[in-house]
Amino acid sequence: LGPETLGTIGSSLGGLLSCFAAATRPEVYGKAGCMSPSFWWASENFRLKILPQIEPASEPDSPMYYLDSGDQGGDASSIEKPTQAVRDSLEAKKDYQLNSNLFYYLDHGGDHNEKSWGSRFAEPMAALYGQA
Repeated sequence: LGPETLGTIGSSLGGLLSCFAAATRPEVYGKAGCMSPSFWWASENFRLKILPQIEPASEPDSPMYYLDSGDQGGDASSIEKPTQAVRDSLEAKKDYQLNSNLFYYLDHGGDHNEKSWGSRFAEPMAALYGQA
């Protein structure tokens, strides 16, 4: 397996870890599914300190990213806004193209829980690996 087929996917802190793994080890992980990621963790360290260090999307080994969040529940604003900020940073500062090598999905009515993540699991799989 190589980065063209090997990816990582997770939700909440696992979503943050999936993005971190692809960002810091693109030679291993070519795809990252970051579902409802906890980008707020450590004062948004991923967006503010890790992202500025990654290679731009024009580099051949740049990973693909799928980001999502729901807009309901107690954690919605703490997840949705930082996720959108990471999406915007990847587009503006690293030349990622939405719906090409960067995917974003806002689950209207989705919550920060396993039920919501499970109901939309097909989204990152289709975005990162194509339709089955």
